[in-house]
Amino acid sequence: MTEDSKSGAEGPVKKTGRLKWIGIGLGALIGVGALFVATKSPAARPAPDLEADDSPATVERGKYLFEHQLGCGECHTERDWTRYGGPARGAIAAGTPTCWGEDYGLPGEVCFPNLTPGAGGLKDWSDGEIARAIREGVDRHGDVLFPIMPYDNYKDLSDEDTKAVIAYLRSLPAVDAERAKTHIDFPVSFFIKFAPKPLSGPVAEPNRNDPIALGKYLTTVAGCRSCHSQVDKEHQPIPGYEFAGGQLFPGPWGKVRSANLTPDPETGLDVSEGEFVQKFTSHADPAVQRPVNPSENTPMPWLAYSKMQESDLKAIYAFLKTIEPVKNKVEIRPK
Repeated sequence: MTEDSKSGAEGPVKKTGRLKWIGIGLGALIGVGALFVATKSPAARPAPDLEADDSPATVERGKYLFEHQLGCGECHTERDWTRYGGPARGAIAAGTPTCWGEDYGLPGEVCFPNLTPGAGGLKDWSDGEIARAIREGVDRHGDVLFPIMPYDNYKDLSDEDTKAVIAYLRSLPAVDAERAKTHIDFPVSFFIKFAPKPLSGPVAEPNRNDPIALGKYLTTVAGCRSCHSQVDKEHQPIPGYEFAGGQLFPGPWGKVRSANLTPDPETGLDVSEGEFVQKFTSHADPAVQRPVNPSENTPMPWLAYSKMQESDLKAIYAFLKTIEPVKNKVEIRPK
């Protein structure tokens, strides 16, 4: 009998066999994990049974929301970034022929689809599927939308406003255009599957007679909160810096940081209501859309917001004035 046998130690054959089964077990575990990663679906409920009203008033409301409040056209309409504010140069909502990638700080290629009723657009989508995509972040097949589509903001979009947007999209001239598909690099492609959050019930209208409540609604659905709040490397909001600015936006305009919108008198929003409104409406002048160098341009959708109703702009101002001031000096054009 060998010394190994006396001491109870395993011989080389037993060790090899044991390692083999450990390897098989680990391989199976990795395989199961890989299968989970590959097949994980985002949380999604069935598309709601919803039908948009196509009355002229509803379509007009949807046009206002799409073009001047929600900023949908900033991504889904081709823009001319050689001119200030990137005015539209393609068919409204027909998607874009180019995608955004690393130059925009994105983990892959993000493409913007055709939203018209044409082929390659929303032709075969139900109203409920469109509503679910807007507010819950999944397409008609249940696949996740990259969260540059701000469904975390739009989840607060009221049922009536959502239906108005859908009615407007249905009214647009059909453009037959199949746009490129978004491709997100791993592991972000896996983690974004956890982003969609199904709605649990109806979303009510804001109290439009309460300027502060309306302003809170507008700063959410119009993206003020998400763009003007600081975020960490995982793009999660940094506590205490909501609306305090400083978020970086790289693109054809160079690198721009969002401004501090809190009412801090030294580093934030220290203007009168009239000055605030005029800052927006002044961009409605066609002369604003002049040719500019990239370093003079901006990702802020001034041209869209310039035609926002004065009552809505005043409501936004009223709400911003209720926010806790945060002293945060922002260098808008970081060197």
